[in-house]
Amino acid sequence: MSLGEEVTEMYNTIIRKIDIINLVFSIVATVALLVNEHALFEAIIIIGATLTLVVTKYRFNKLFIFVTYSFSILFLGIIFTNTAGQFLFENISILTNIYFVIAVAIIIGGIAAFTNLGTNSLSMVWLVFHLFMFVSAIQMTNHVPFIKALWSSNAQLYTIREYYPFIIAGLLIGIFLEKYQKAIKHDQNND
Repeated sequence: MSLGEEVTEMYNTIIRKIDIINLVFSIVATVALLVNEHALFEAIIIIGATLTLVVTKYRFNKLFIFVTYSFSILFLGIIFTNTAGQFLFENISILTNIYFVIAVAIIIGGIAAFTNLGTNSLSMVWLVFHLFMFVSAIQMTNHVPFIKALWSSNAQLYTIREYYPFIIAGLLIGIFLEKYQKAIKHDQNND
């Protein structure tokens, strides 16, 4: 095995481990959403997004990419619109309309599938988001127990409001990892 192949294998192993960590976090999030918020729709979306995210690392398929991006954007869109609904005026209600969020999620999922985008950026966004949801729940333990705070609507609101720059940074790191993976593959093909 050449050095390039070893680097690629190491890189893929790290990304797959991140996705397995995301899957564990998603199971915790699903249980917390169901118990604390009775949010069946959001629980299904988060577990579906994460399962397809893991599957895309083992079987690159346009349908899985579409579902992964659509579900991820839909879930994050729901959280962002809930946050926006807390702070914005009604004259910009189109941004907080669930049908608008669904349409945007489907469009982005379609573009991602059509252009064969990788899912490393989503892996990083989910990892950062899960970590900061835990941080938010810990910070809220002065007022409520950790288990009640975990993935509560208040924790979601707090995470988006306080940690959105870190979520965006996670996205940018994920985009860098996508570029890095493409460069590794390009170098392997040239050898």
